[in-house]
Amino acid sequence: MPMNQLVRTGLTAAFLAVSVFGAASTPPARALALAEHEPYEIVVRLAPGLDALGLHQTYGTTTLAQLPGHPDVLLVQTPAGILAEQLVQTMAADARLLYAELN
Repeated sequence: MPMNQLVRTGLTAAFLAVSVFGAASTPPARALALAEHEPYEIVVRLAPGLDALGLHQTYGTTTLAQLPGHPDVLLVQTPAGILAEQLVQTMAADARLLYAELN
């Protein structure tokens, strides 16, 4: 095998190894972003005309804060022992909410 072809093959193999193994050892940015949240807090936006009472009765949540100027955007605390990650997907599917996201 000529020297140029041997060097080219070696460099290609090295590049592929770094690409594959380097990417596998680096956590994706989305995974890092999901890890950076308050474990017992969810931000929700109520659908027009609804209040938080029904939401809290359904999920056992409590309002921690309201976004100033936006009475429909709430920071809610999950019930004792329930992580936000466990509850947020269920809440996001609730038609009474425009969105539910980890805080």
